[in-house]
Amino acid sequence: MIAALRRERLDPLLGWFLVTTVLCCVRSRDLPGLSVSAAGTSVTVTPTDAAVAILAVSCAVVIVRRDGLHREALRVLLPAAAFAAWLLATAAVNGAGAFVAGTKFVEVAVLAVAAVLLFGHGRPLLPLLATLVALNVAADAYGIRQFLPHPSARHPSFLGEHDFAALSTMTLTVWFAYTFAGTGRARRLAFATGVVGAIGVILGAALASLIGVYLALAAVVATSLVRGQFRWKALAAGGVASLLITGAVLEIRQNNLGFLQAWFGGNNQAQTSKPQPGAWSQRLIFAYMGGRIFLAHPVFGTGWYPELPPKDYLRFLPDTQRKFPDQPPNYFPQPDGTFIPQMTYDQVLYELGLVGAALFVLMFGAGIRASVLAGRAPPDPSAPLDAYLAPAWTASLIGVLAGAALFGGIAVAAVFWLTLGAAAALAGGPSTRRGDAAPRPAS
Repeated sequence: MIAALRRERLDPLLGWFLVTTVLCCVRSRDLPGLSVSAAGTSVTVTPTDAAVAILAVSCAVVIVRRDGLHREALRVLLPAAAFAAWLLATAAVNGAGAFVAGTKFVEVAVLAVAAVLLFGHGRPLLPLLATLVALNVAADAYGIRQFLPHPSARHPSFLGEHDFAALSTMTLTVWFAYTFAGTGRARRLAFATGVVGAIGVILGAALASLIGVYLALAAVVATSLVRGQFRWKALAAGGVASLLITGAVLEIRQNNLGFLQAWFGGNNQAQTSKPQPGAWSQRLIFAYMGGRIFLAHPVFGTGWYPELPPKDYLRFLPDTQRKFPDQPPNYFPQPDGTFIPQMTYDQVLYELGLVGAALFVLMFGAGIRASVLAGRAPPDPSAPLDAYLAPAWTASLIGVLAGAALFGGIAVAAVFWLTLGAAAALAGGPSTRRGDAAPRPAS
């Protein structure tokens, strides 16, 4: 694997894509920025915005110079463009602040376009994998430093809990894929990659990403069956690893599962301890309010917001408090505060309405279709794991989005667009993708 990475030609577009990927995974609030006043709002320009702009121009130049987008990729990118356009249109209606927030999320979509241009013509995903693993190693080191003095709490590293877990799940799936399709030459490296991913999933302790781990494993197993590479030992190894990760995550998150104790009549520390932000009881409250907001704006939604203002949720607050009388006051949106979306699926419904939801389903459905095609593609000896990664990353993203909303300036946004871009790039298979463009020069 290391030798293959050394042989991989690092052209300028690829190098800048990798740099931009890393910057997009770092929280924008932790980066230096230049604040500019425009249209009645303050716009903070960060190094990520500059890197994205340069990458976007570079991609445009490549697209103009050659036919870089194969048909299967367009089937993903065109619905994605429609979804992004609707998001920005509804954000513009809500003012300059909302439009800037929407732009911060949409601009990261350039990662999907760049992924198609770079990996849609036969180049292996290895440079991207190496970058994600290196970033994961750094995040693990920082997270372990946070963990040692506070071993009973989840830790965000420098990414954020859900972002940390989502990135780590992508890394973990590399080991899942290797157990079915890899060769013995990189066994230790693949196992180390799995350990790096597992540590991040545990420290981030995001229950939604934990679901994503199981969905990713299921996608890898299904792909192995299609490709005739199924191994019982590999399934056992993945299953045991998933169970160990689950036990560690649940140990950390036990105080956030009070809603389960209430459902099953339990009475333990989860109900008596100090309420913790991010508990799933709180998520149920927000999901209920989100449903009420959607029913009040079913077709077009409230329009895109980074955080909904009181005018869109305040009238539903008293009823929600009556619906959940045993929950602490800080679990509810405050009358003079904002409503922060907790997960993508209901966020799309109540902010973008049925129109936006239809576009989201069309986009994500195209990504799922592309990942299935990638999993069925003919073998590529130069990249034996790539056929597994698109299905695994897409499946894990389904879990991730159940616990994280779509915002700009966070790693989940980068994971979202990278996953769609990887699926679109790999959908044509190695032979089809190479046939769509001139062959790459030998490296």
